[in-house]
Amino acid sequence: FQVHQENHDAVFKCTSSKEKNITDFTVTWSIQRKDSSTFLAHFNNSFKNVTREKAYESRLSSGINSTTSSILLEGLTLSDSGDYLCNISSPNYMQLTLIHLLVEIERRRIPYGLYAAAIPLIVVLLLVR
Repeated sequence: FQVHQENHDAVFKCTSSKEKNITDFTVTWSIQRKDSSTFLAHFNNSFKNVTREKAYESRLSSGINSTTSSILLEGLTLSDSGDYLCNISSPNYMQLTLIHLLVEIERRRIPYGLYAAAIPLIVVLLLVR
């Protein structure tokens, strides 16, 4: 389960079992929402033939090594909330990893200088009453 604010980035990782020495495998990432599933990326162990969904292409990057696959989704939006599914498969092996993402509205911070300026103003307003 991951919680991030909108406009931030999220990294999702899935790792194959270390006991399994698989060399010929593919990885598929997708996002599952209420009644739909959207393909995000698909690649093989040599990282050739990487395919990315056009709607996510500019915000999505991916990486892979002998045991771990990861994707980076940049500039999160509220609609990115959902269940991210990683499917690592080979002729004799399959592993599914599900990661739930909740994107929250970005909390705006008030710069310290505004606090410093607001305190004397509040004091003056209280004294004027």
